[in-house]
Amino acid sequence: MTTPPNKVPPLSTDTSCHVNYRQAPFVIQAACAGDVACMKALVAAGCSLTDVGHICLSKRRQNSVASNVIGAAAYHGHEEMLQYLIGKVDGGMIDVKAIETADRIPTKSGPFKSELHDYTPLQLAVVTPH
Repeated sequence: MTTPPNKVPPLSTDTSCHVNYRQAPFVIQAACAGDVACMKALVAAGCSLTDVGHICLSKRRQNSVASNVIGAAAYHGHEEMLQYLIGKVDGGMIDVKAIETADRIPTKSGPFKSELHDYTPLQLAVVTPH
């Protein structure tokens, strides 16, 4: 239950979803979705809130941005999830900075340029498209 798939098939409700999918721990995926009930079930099953994983593709360069559950929930604008997580995580996890790397599917030519590298969850919340 703790290892997500590398790829997902097209969904009938969102046929482009599989194109944007990147493997990330289930707790990161639940934080991105804002699904508190799912997060509670994952924590009860033994998943770790200290995991870090892919939360989005940067807007201009389409780089892979990774953060922890706080950064994931902040970037995707999930206030209820943030309230739940802040009561569960160690205080040192609240300001963990994002990591940005070239995506596995390059869409831009030229040298790697970061957009969101070292952004805190608060900064991620400010630049969110949500």
